[in-house]
Amino acid sequence: MLRRIALRPVGAAHINALGPGTPRQPSAPPAALHGSSPAAAAAAAGARAVDLDGLRAEAARVFSRASKRLEKARARAAACEQRKAELLADPAPSDADLMALPNCDELAAQEAGEGEREAALGRLVEMLAEVDGPAHPRAGRAIELAAELQVNDFPPERPPPAPRKPKGPPASKGPRLPYRTYVSAGGAEIRVGRTAAENDRLSCDAEHRDADDWWMHASGCPGSHVVIRASTLADGELPREVEVDAAMLATKYSKANPGGTVAVTLCRARQVRKPAGAKPGLVQLSGAVRVVKVAWSKEQHRLDRLEATAQPPSGQA
Repeated sequence: MLRRIALRPVGAAHINALGPGTPRQPSAPPAALHGSSPAAAAAAAGARAVDLDGLRAEAARVFSRASKRLEKARARAAACEQRKAELLADPAPSDADLMALPNCDELAAQEAGEGEREAALGRLVEMLAEVDGPAHPRAGRAIELAAELQVNDFPPERPPPAPRKPKGPPASKGPRLPYRTYVSAGGAEIRVGRTAAENDRLSCDAEHRDADDWWMHASGCPGSHVVIRASTLADGELPREVEVDAAMLATKYSKANPGGTVAVTLCRARQVRKPAGAKPGLVQLSGAVRVVKVAWSKEQHRLDRLEATAQPPSGQA
């Protein structure tokens, strides 16, 4: 494998136009370079053969990039001059506009520098198009110009590919929450359990409900436990609108027959406890318990609004 090093200025006698299957010719030793200084002989002896085809390809690539850089630099400089002219024409420009104006002289200098490099690279591309081999009279100058412009006869190494992102939904930032969250009238938060085990956590774990929260469940049938967060209610009072919204969610996520009127149990969360040895989802209520009745067909329109606010059970409480 050829060892690639930075190009050095060399004479045409030391250029080997590499084509497929063409062997490289060794450089002449310093003693064979008659009439040259020791420094020049050492430089020529240390120079390697140049792949002219590779140099043409790399010069064309670098020239294309330089043209794009020049175009952007030209656009930045023109925009700066236009903005400066607008501010000069303004009888009372604001300090903020004046401070935001870039240094147009610096942008013009950048444009000039990019233009000089692009022009030199263009000359290199044209010169290499004429050079058909190491014996061409302009071959040596083409190699020297390539070295001055830091253009090699091989492309730069590509960075390693970025690691692929794992497929599927993004990982949760924390343990799965035992409920979905809905927003009712006035910004009241309603939490709805999804499984029997999640119902237990929502109803009995102080991490997910406060003692003053309101608790609801469709009466006489399996279904989700529903908690209305008291901290999200104005003055701590439970409005009728929020009460009916929560009752409709309790009905939807239950085995209740939605054909007519559905009874939903309502009490404070402090009145809910888990009996020892009870199966998942089964709780016991104490104290005063109220029953809220909702007409499914009349109140069903609420569900579209509530579902539009639903947040999935992920992340931290």
